[in-house]
Amino acid sequence: FLWYQTGGQDQRVVTDSDQRLYGSAFNLLTVCIWRIAGHDFGSWPAGFYEISHLLIALTGWIGLVAAGRIGCRLAGPCAGFLSVLFLALTPVYVGHAFMNPKDAPLAVGFLVATDALLVALREWPAPSWKTIAILGVSMGLTMGVRVNGVLLLAYWTLLVTVAVVLPETLAGPGARRPALASLIRTWLLPCAIAWMIMTALWPFAQLNPLWNPIQAILENAKFHWPA
Repeated sequence: FLWYQTGGQDQRVVTDSDQRLYGSAFNLLTVCIWRIAGHDFGSWPAGFYEISHLLIALTGWIGLVAAGRIGCRLAGPCAGFLSVLFLALTPVYVGHAFMNPKDAPLAVGFLVATDALLVALREWPAPSWKTIAILGVSMGLTMGVRVNGVLLLAYWTLLVTVAVVLPETLAGPGARRPALASLIRTWLLPCAIAWMIMTALWPFAQLNPLWNPIQAILENAKFHWPA
């Protein structure tokens, strides 16, 4: 928050420890809600610690909803119910949904973005503007938590590539390849939205929006953590 408040003068978020490798999407949201609801006006009975854990738990619930939607889209209501049940019975997911401001939002971001990918697949070859916006925002928020959310861009690119090489796979028998201009626009818009949101929520990326995310990916690939 101090990075934004000072216009980048307070650079501890990009110089302390390895924090530069992580986006600030969830942390920034938490601090903003804390300051607005409690710190500035004193109207919230809970402190920053309680608000942070409450938001992580709410994020976990969103993940359960997204998992149910994915199951329903793939195989009907029974699969949706089982998706929610099995995820809710996964100790790692539930445990992190109580306390982890990085991995829990990352997992939920992947679920929400995957659901949006399935909607785009169903609407192909002309995903609605709403679907494109949801896909771009969900990918951007995920990447703004941890940079390995960039895999979502790879999934989207793979889907579009299949649409070019095997159009009948997505759009059914007799389908034709979309026009090149339409295809580029459909692919590029969610990617551009995602990258802009990631950059806006990640101070280290703001210093170099193209190279620094790549550098973070390379450093995370050989990340050593003794715990």
